[in-house]
Amino acid sequence: GPEPKDGPDSQLEKHQIELLASFAQPAWLEVTGQVDPLSLVSNPGRLRGLVSGSTALSARVTGQEEGGLSVALTSDLAGLELDLPAPLQKAADQPWPSRLGLRLDEGAQAADLVVDEVFDLQSERDAGGWRMGISLDERPVEQPENGLWVRGDLARLNLDDWRQLLASPFAEAGRMIAAALILAV
Repeated sequence: GPEPKDGPDSQLEKHQIELLASFAQPAWLEVTGQVDPLSLVSNPGRLRGLVSGSTALSARVTGQEEGGLSVALTSDLAGLELDLPAPLQKAADQPWPSRLGLRLDEGAQAADLVVDEVFDLQSERDAGGWRMGISLDERPVEQPENGLWVRGDLARLNLDDWRQLLASPFAEAGRMIAAALILAV
């Protein structure tokens, strides 16, 4: 018989996914199932060993009448273990209700990511550039005029751990960003 495949396609075959769609206006596509997030990445590299397990996920993509797409993902992240630096360490049996909302238009994009009470991220991009605000506590996100703003009150944070994790070729882009970091640890 044929040799078993190895890669993202073979990983997806291990999960039961339900797909629903409507092509009436506005068209939408919904995917639900148990997913190993590393199976969705063609080259997980350093994430292997830092992220393990699988979690229930619901994703909905909707065409907008005025153009563009909106994407909504929700999960409680139960079953997923994260061995990332604080504050993003998580045991597999610990639920972190999470949602990601994306708005993709020709001239602008926006993202809103909430992970339990761990962090809240809001990002926007338009012709004037991009801006992103991240809150690491219960306070609302504050977005700067442009660039990145991170604010939070944390019990523990080791920036060296994060610097080492993010020190890779894709992080080069981050070195060109003016950022403000206000933390109480």
